[in-house]
Amino acid sequence: MPLSQVVGGALLPGLAVLTGWRTAATVAALILAPTLVMSYFFVPCTSVRASRLPGSARRPVPANVWWMTGYAFLLGCALQPTIVYLPLFGHEDLGLSVGMAGLTVAVMGAIGLVARVAWGRLFERVRRPQLLLAALPVVATMAVGVLVTASVVEAPGLVWMAAVLHGASAVAATAVIMLAVVATTDAAVVGSATGLVATGQFTGFAVGPIAFGALVDGTGAYGPGWLVVGGVYLLAALVMVLAAWQQRRPAGRG
Repeated sequence: MPLSQVVGGALLPGLAVLTGWRTAATVAALILAPTLVMSYFFVPCTSVRASRLPGSARRPVPANVWWMTGYAFLLGCALQPTIVYLPLFGHEDLGLSVGMAGLTVAVMGAIGLVARVAWGRLFERVRRPQLLLAALPVVATMAVGVLVTASVVEAPGLVWMAAVLHGASAVAATAVIMLAVVATTDAAVVGSATGLVATGQFTGFAVGPIAFGALVDGTGAYGPGWLVVGGVYLLAALVMVLAAWQQRRPAGRG
């Protein structure tokens, strides 16, 4: 996903200015077309059933997976509106050109690529991944604060700082959470666990932009939308703090 942000943000807005949005959309579709051909030749046609471990048929999903699913949903609700609307915000509210506004998403995606690798390496040394996952949306909330400040003081240059902070935190968190699920979940249910968390995340991806767009249309400004995004990020951080507390509680009682 971050790589597609880099390519799309860097190329498509400028192409749309030069040739029109229909041409840009057609080019995007042509870029995606080879993936359909690749899936036909490289994805196996026969289904492969995973071997069942003893006692795994009816094993319930652990509580920590439900916490992470809620976290993934909230993260998706806040992250995807930022990816979708940051260029439009930069163009309409801060006066950036179409090409420069598109580059904000490219910068966010490029930083996100690097951050995913960096946070992945750090994850191996962290004893409580929930606290790391809680810290990332807090940084993303700071990025939202920078966006609000940029609008209030009319400082377009701050949007680049927000893009960097966002790429280093929320964009990377979508990958870190899957590492956390695999690392903390029993192998017998890791497939259903990752599927559940992914469902929560992509549901948030679908809900967030619709709600943000409706809020912007209803208020006539981006500020309230950014404030809600920041609040959702903080709620996601709280969910992970509660998850860490819930995990420690039985040990403390014993």
